Amino acid sequence: VMITKPDSLAWLLNIRGDDIPNVPVALSRAFLYAQDSSQSGPILDLFIDPDRLDKSAQDYLHDQLGSGLHIIKPDNMVNRLKEIATKAQQSNQSIAIDPQRSSVAFSQIFQDKSTQLEFTDDPCIAPRAIKTIAEQKAIRLAHIYDGVALVHFLYWLDQSFKQTGANITELDVVKKAHKLRAQQPGFQNTSFPTIAGFGPNGAIIHYRTTKDSAIKLAPPGILLVDSGGNYLYHGDPESSGISPFAGTTDVTRTIPIGPADQIDTRIKRHFTRVLKGHIRLAMAQFPEGTNGMQLDMLARGALWEAGLDYGHGTGHGVGCYLAVHEDAASISPRSLAVPLPGMILSNEPGYYEENSHGIRIESLVLVNETGETLADGRSMLALETITMAPIDRNLILIEMLLPEEKKWLNNYHSTVCDNLLPLVDEPVQEWLTNMCAEV
Repeated sequence: VMITKPDSLAWLLNIRGDDIPNVPVALSRAFLYAQDSSQSGPILDLFIDPDRLDKSAQDYLHDQLGSGLHIIKPDNMVNRLKEIATKAQQSNQSIAIDPQRSSVAFSQIFQDKSTQLEFTDDPCIAPRAIKTIAEQKAIRLAHIYDGVALVHFLYWLDQSFKQTGANITELDVVKKAHKLRAQQPGFQNTSFPTIAGFGPNGAIIHYRTTKDSAIKLAPPGILLVDSGGNYLYHGDPESSGISPFAGTTDVTRTIPIGPADQIDTRIKRHFTRVLKGHIRLAMAQFPEGTNGMQLDMLARGALWEAGLDYGHGTGHGVGCYLAVHEDAASISPRSLAVPLPGMILSNEPGYYEENSHGIRIESLVLVNETGETLADGRSMLALETITMAPIDRNLILIEMLLPEEKKWLNNYHSTVCDNLLPLVDEPVQEWLTNMCAEV
């Protein structure tokens, strides 16, 4: 099988790099050979500049694969693939390749040698999406430290606008979020360019703040901040008190700028409907085999009831210190993919009104088994919210929430406080306690 995605190889070989901004991978391709117990010979041809692999990486790979690993310079890749194609044709063996995730040029090399091709999904996609118990533990810790940065960030915003004449732009927001994440153990880089959209800019779903576009945060209004980080911490827990962890985070919070009582009630109504959709999905319990299209309806229901909707998917897969958008499962009106235990997905309903405001509430969720089964033997699944960041109570119209929605929100905020209070600075502790108070 020809593997062309660098993040698939990062997962398969358990290596990371920094060749692509925001995605911790090394630019590489590989050819993986079929093996059985009676075979010896090549296991993997790894096409990568040898200078990209330091001694520890090379030693690790050779420990895993021994003489079966061949590291080949990219300049020699085409000739090597032609040799592989010829041998496959002569031995009547086929070569698998993913046509959706690879250049036509790769298929053409094999077809030119009359090699039998099998078009199939990248074999790393499905198993990579199901996180091991060790990965799940590492990811939960990454979200706790990411949450520490987020709480300090939210506190900074809140305190800044308690003073009159605060001069803060969207670009200042981006820089501050990055600075606070960079203070956390294991922070490597952002998992994507931070989105900070105030007022009408918040309605631009993939808005990117630049020096030229950044506007001043002028109360009253709401700010949408979508951000994330990549973490890898492997320090000594005895000296630091911190267990090793790794993970990729992606979180969106919508924040009132200035006194919340000056925010238009209509905007608060939109926010509360988005929150209701977020909670309905977060509370979902569903039988094994339920697809992303079915789950998507839960997040949109409260908006549909008011004749509202949003024009993007509700959830995407997320890697473990890898790509923030990962294949295999998703939650959207078009997704037939089935979430499985161990997968991490986003829960991010929103609402966007052109030239006015944008709202999105996003947390990452882990798919778990509940321990219950249906009469037909199918397992029941549920979603565990692993993002640790308060949802601003000042934008919620409490009377719109059902009792079970209030209960979920209170339980979530209690979990946030339990995890973060011991780790945030003392002045922030009182603010966090108030923000997480029961509704």
